[in-house]
Amino acid sequence: MKAKAQSNENMTTEIQWRRQWKPDLRSCPWQPITIDGESYLIKTKFTQDSYEILVTDLTNFWYEELDEKNLKKRVQKLNPSIEASVSRILDQIRNCLESPDNAETNLSIGFKAETDTEEDKMMLKLNSQLAGMPFTWHFIGKPAEKEMTSQHLIIPLMAMVGELMRRQGELVKVLETKDREIEDYKSQGVKTSRNNENNDDVDDGSLEENNRKSSSEPSWGTSRLPPSIAGSKSLSPEKSPKKSPAKSPRSSASNTPDVSPVKVIYIYKIMKQLFGANARFLNPSIVL
Repeated sequence: MKAKAQSNENMTTEIQWRRQWKPDLRSCPWQPITIDGESYLIKTKFTQDSYEILVTDLTNFWYEELDEKNLKKRVQKLNPSIEASVSRILDQIRNCLESPDNAETNLSIGFKAETDTEEDKMMLKLNSQLAGMPFTWHFIGKPAEKEMTSQHLIIPLMAMVGELMRRQGELVKVLETKDREIEDYKSQGVKTSRNNENNDDVDDGSLEENNRKSSSEPSWGTSRLPPSIAGSKSLSPEKSPKKSPAKSPRSSASNTPDVSPVKVIYIYKIMKQLFGANARFLNPSIVL
């Protein structure tokens, strides 16, 4: 009876949480995007009359939030000849960001500090066509607060890593159970349909090593991994990662905590191989 009462209480709490929960920028997925030959991650949240955008190169983070009043001012400044509703303008901006490879969409990015003591601001320029007329938009991102770094990237990544390790542990248990069943059948004189004589016993270490060796598909994070993980081809001298020419030296002094995402990106690659498209289900705020 106590267990049933506890289960009902948990269900009630879950229902209340779902009713009160409202989506925010933290629940929006990251989208990989290439601008001027450099790789970035971008996440956005659009409403009927406003938007939020967060951009990162995994070293710096830039954020902008624009309400209806300021959005109308920017539309009038950048596109004085276009007459369209705020919702139509926002739909145009969102569609361009979601389909950056569209022939009518052109993206460029730049960085500038207004004073010597100020950190670099980010300006993401968007050029496209709206109803047959040229349409321009500028995202002006200020350096994001340190809390946003952990809320939007580090904490979701670590939660995803924890879930990966739990699933990998469960997978190893299942494989070990199957190994014992096969050995039991063989000890009883049963012949298996496949040749298992040369198969090594599965353990956690061998599973991780096999996934490391089989990680050959290129991904967004491959160029950011060390040679021991990414392989010599992805980081050959001819194709070494470029430094962003648009950034000033001051931008390298990031406000990001000293936590490297290399290992968690590598573990995500393992998870993607193990669980395929279901890997995204682990945390909707991470898409690499």
